[in-house]
Amino acid sequence: MTVTIYEHGEAYKVVNRISFTVGEGEIVGIVGESGCGKSMTALALQDLLKNHIKVTEGSMMFNGRDLRTISAAERMQINGSDMTMIFQEPMTSLNPLYRIGAQVGEVLMLHGHHSRSEIEESTIEALKMAGLPDPEKTMRMYPHELSGGMRQRVMIAMGIIAQPRLLIADE
Repeated sequence: MTVTIYEHGEAYKVVNRISFTVGEGEIVGIVGESGCGKSMTALALQDLLKNHIKVTEGSMMFNGRDLRTISAAERMQINGSDMTMIFQEPMTSLNPLYRIGAQVGEVLMLHGHHSRSEIEESTIEALKMAGLPDPEKTMRMYPHELSGGMRQRVMIAMGIIAQPRLLIADE
């Protein structure tokens, strides 16, 4: 896969022909210096690149389908349920106006048919699995009431609640 940024009439390859495979149950780490394209690769996999940034070469295969050629509806089904991402800065990902429980549980509301009680139970379990000490209390809190480490754990809970086949962690 190659990712190109188009700016001021110029094209800059920021990820040049990266190739890797992640098998079921496998953990793969991409390491490199700051600015080498790790986050850009993760964003490309999730189709979250800005308009002036494009995947220009190669394919991105997931469950036998090329993510570059599927429809927007198929992409929405995959993102958040089969493939999720934990972003490196929780305060830019968490909505300050909504309680933690609503934000973690939203993943299940958008990607499945679950009752309120199932969503609440799964949210508590995900928060526990992410290492938050009092998930029932945490669910009722707002992001600003949590420490940076606790907010990062909330992001992990959001990433694992739907039990995705692929979990991308950006740092």
